[in-house]
Amino acid sequence: MNKIPYAIGTAAGTAVAPIDASATIGSFSGGSSVFAGLVFSKKGKPNTVLGITPNNGKSVLGEAPRPQEGPFFEPLRHVNQALSGGNGYVVRVPFPGMMIPAIHLTADTTGTPAVTTVKASTSATAFGADITVPTKAAMTIYVDDGDKSENRKLSLEPIKTKPGFFALKLMETDSLGAVTTIESYEVSFKIDAIDDMSLSAFLPDVLERNNSCLRALASETAVLPETFTSISQAFVGGSDGDFKKLTTKDYSASIAVLDGSIVDYTAILTLGIYDAVAIAQLADLAKAVRVDMFADVDPRLPADKALAQLAALGLGGNENVTAYYYPYSCRDPLGQSNVVFGLSGDAFTAKAKGVAMVPDIGGWHFSPAGKDRGVINRQNIKPLPAAANIDREVFAKAHLNVVTSSGGVIFIDDALTTCAEDNYKKYQHVVSVMNSIARNYYALASSIKHSPDGITREGLEKGMTRLLDRYYAAEALRKPRDPDQGDVPYILTVTNTDFDSWQTRWEVCVVGVARRIVGIPVLLR
Repeated sequence: MNKIPYAIGTAAGTAVAPIDASATIGSFSGGSSVFAGLVFSKKGKPNTVLGITPNNGKSVLGEAPRPQEGPFFEPLRHVNQALSGGNGYVVRVPFPGMMIPAIHLTADTTGTPAVTTVKASTSATAFGADITVPTKAAMTIYVDDGDKSENRKLSLEPIKTKPGFFALKLMETDSLGAVTTIESYEVSFKIDAIDDMSLSAFLPDVLERNNSCLRALASETAVLPETFTSISQAFVGGSDGDFKKLTTKDYSASIAVLDGSIVDYTAILTLGIYDAVAIAQLADLAKAVRVDMFADVDPRLPADKALAQLAALGLGGNENVTAYYYPYSCRDPLGQSNVVFGLSGDAFTAKAKGVAMVPDIGGWHFSPAGKDRGVINRQNIKPLPAAANIDREVFAKAHLNVVTSSGGVIFIDDALTTCAEDNYKKYQHVVSVMNSIARNYYALASSIKHSPDGITREGLEKGMTRLLDRYYAAEALRKPRDPDQGDVPYILTVTNTDFDSWQTRWEVCVVGVARRIVGIPVLLR
């Protein structure tokens, strides 16, 4: 096949220049929503960013804790609600005392003539501590997916048709006693063994390559024989730890993982976590990465104490946070009993519905409230006594959002941010639009950074013009309400401020919302 050069010299020839994509700078899409937050769960590697979809939630995070087990049941209910709006990324917070179970394989040579057998033993290591291979052991296989594995068993059986290879199976017994093989591989204990696809068949490599819920460590000195009889060993000593011993330090470690991740998301949710320091740190992260944040005060609190809890959080300087109070019970969507849990997942879904209405740039100007988007999709909803004590004027002044009912449905009825300033930053949709533009601008500027002056100016001016035109076409921007500010929806200024420094300023007018509507009845003669 002929190679097609990108340029030609003095000789006769044909060339095709590189693709010129300069006209597409600023072509960002924004019709999808992704959430992030912390969870408590029975499965999922702790302090690791885990991708969650409607199809893999149970396999990644395990069975949802029951309400009777403790207050840590709540996060997965929020996740369940949020998944109606989009996929997410979560970090499992490890409880203090969490133990990781492991199985050790040791070669034992005895008798005359000498006979070598392989014996299995067990141990458990505190989460966060280094898992090591015991002195005489040749290999350690440990659980890596966060499951305490009290109902799991590992088996290794020689494959008769493939000398030196073993069938590794990880089996799990459910509450009814049924045994399921959840993982199965053909492995070898020889470091240079390869499989039929010419890939490494060495046991640690196979587990790593297949993203197994197990991992293995090999001794640098001890080895296992090429063949031995079958081994079947249950994991022992695993533990989820103790929720009651959680400290701010535990939350902070998990938030640091989310902060340092390279995944992209459009909203941070508190997901049923009410630790004040953790909420403040999540709010700081939301402001730093320019995304929405949906938070709850404890829905089990009386109305006056809910207001006090919000005030104590000290979020008045953060316009990215929208807080909710939802003193209602419902049927557990992941069980059968009645439960009480907050609205962060539902609020995210309400926002996601609006964002999805504009596939091009994203409907960030749609408020996550109202009967069209903010309906609470739960069954058997019943108010707690505190619901009767909500003074809507007081709650509005405190910027704590509540729900209302109409036509037999309950829906989110306000979207005020926690910003204490008396300006447009108190409206969630305004901040959401500005955050979206900021994220788009950051991507645009990053794509042309280190370019010469001419390319930089052209890229910033044309890219931002195209971008803001799309927001105007989506009706997220409008002409200013004040005629003294002109009659264009935005003003763009690009300035070369120094030898190596550029500044882009955009002045925009975000559309309003019909948050308050008055009818005036008048009788005529």
